[in-house]
Amino acid sequence: MLRKLIFAGALLALSTAPSFAASRVWISECGVQSSAAFGGGTRYIRILCEVQCAVKGGSGATTSDMLIPALLPEYVGVQPGATISVIAAP
Repeated sequence: MLRKLIFAGALLALSTAPSFAASRVWISECGVQSSAAFGGGTRYIRILCEVQCAVKGGSGATTSDMLIPALLPEYVGVQPGATISVIAAP
């Protein structure tokens, strides 16, 4: 009986957590400040996802693009002026 109560409490706690808290992505440009398109001095970026994500240069990332595991930073070479798109890929 106690196990059922603990399990029910854990499920309740998980179901009330804000959904936005589990879907964050951090993208850091190396050498310049963040911008919509990478700055002229940017050669590498660091990507860190809270959940497994797929990343694609340009727009329109799909779950079949380059996978980045959760909480494992990835460094990627980029062209100045380029952009990337990211999608959760559980």
